[in-house]
Amino acid sequence: MPHAKTTPLKNMERIINLIKSKNWNEILNFSKTLTEEDRFSTISLLKGLDIDRDILKKEGSKLTGQERNDFYENRQQIDACLNYFLITCIRNYEELKKIETKHEFYTLNPYYSYISTSNFEPLVNFYKLFPPNYLNKVIKDLSKERFRNINFKVLWKFYENNWVEFDEEFFVRSLFNLQGFDNNHFDDAEFLLAHTELINKVFCKFYKYEIPILDLIKANSIDYSNGLSAKANVYWTEVFKILIKNNAFTNRSILTHLFASLLNNWKKPHLDWHVRLLELLHPTKEELLANQSTLFSVLGTGQTSLINYVILNIKTIYTNKEFDTSLFIENVPIIFTNDKTVKSILVVLEIIESVLTNSFKIAIDYREELSLLFMQSDTKIQEKVAKILINYFDDKDLVKIVSPFLSNLKKVAKDILKVENLTSENFENVIAEKKSIEEIAPITN
Repeated sequence: MPHAKTTPLKNMERIINLIKSKNWNEILNFSKTLTEEDRFSTISLLKGLDIDRDILKKEGSKLTGQERNDFYENRQQIDACLNYFLITCIRNYEELKKIETKHEFYTLNPYYSYISTSNFEPLVNFYKLFPPNYLNKVIKDLSKERFRNINFKVLWKFYENNWVEFDEEFFVRSLFNLQGFDNNHFDDAEFLLAHTELINKVFCKFYKYEIPILDLIKANSIDYSNGLSAKANVYWTEVFKILIKNNAFTNRSILTHLFASLLNNWKKPHLDWHVRLLELLHPTKEELLANQSTLFSVLGTGQTSLINYVILNIKTIYTNKEFDTSLFIENVPIIFTNDKTVKSILVVLEIIESVLTNSFKIAIDYREELSLLFMQSDTKIQEKVAKILINYFDDKDLVKIVSPFLSNLKKVAKDILKVENLTSENFENVIAEKKSIEEIAPITN
């Protein structure tokens, strides 16, 4: 039976009624039977319905309260139906590009607007009738443009139906890129828990990428401290808590990856967020010992908050027989001149004194590293260092090793080192005198 011709005017009337009714099934029923000629004709009609945004803005600004909310909600739904109508009229990538509208400074494609929403069921119904062989190209286009996003639930549905190939970085970034005003961390956590493959394959890979967790976002499930917005890391921390509570992280390898990520040259608040997640995961002593070499490396980042976190963890494991004391002793001097890590340095000195007390051998030249701590102005640090040097590293050259720091020595350190009257001008005489006493001592004995 030949396809019945319909006048453009009658078509326009029917199209408008379908959009106003917001009936997704009827829109698909209409467009799925169109010939190629009618599809292109319908696309032209639909593109002509794109109402000027400035007019809409003025119309909405006249309303207040619930009327205003209803106006914009209804407008968004109509926009979505219009975009969906356009999508159901295309069958390939070339036709998808034809539904674009060129503006002076940008190009608008209804397809990209539609897939940024979470209303994926109508699209899935359409693709089941007309399987898309062009979605990988669409995804690649999106991945190249910083400000174009796809709603992750839509993307995952595409993947589940084998309509797109898996691209780890794009999937991770799409998951963590929060758009709009109706984000809900309870819903996102529930979605993750319902898809265990998603947790392991996408969510647990966030440590690899500098995702936008420092951006300000809107969410209807977060109480904002400033009444306006919250940073994305607050949102995802809450998701993390729910996942932990539901034992979602059966594979604890995420700990190892998070520890290693602290070595990334990323913004401090981003790395601090990773520390927060590690604290929520409560690493066991066995897990800390398994990652101790990474922990020692983090000391070299110079980041105070990371150093403090690592030292607190090292304090809990240094007495274990699996603790690599030699590697710790080798790595820890890098924080000795950091004047923002006083508390951590005091803990380090306690550890060093403890291992020395338990007969651990440290080379005599390590006193040069320890002497660097006299650059710290904290009295407790200087006192502890002086005691360690006298008790475990004292010999004829100690005064010479300490002499470059004389001007910075506190009285308590001078008293312990017995250099209270020593100056940089006369320390050679003291050294000579000490050598003379040591040479005579064996004869008098």
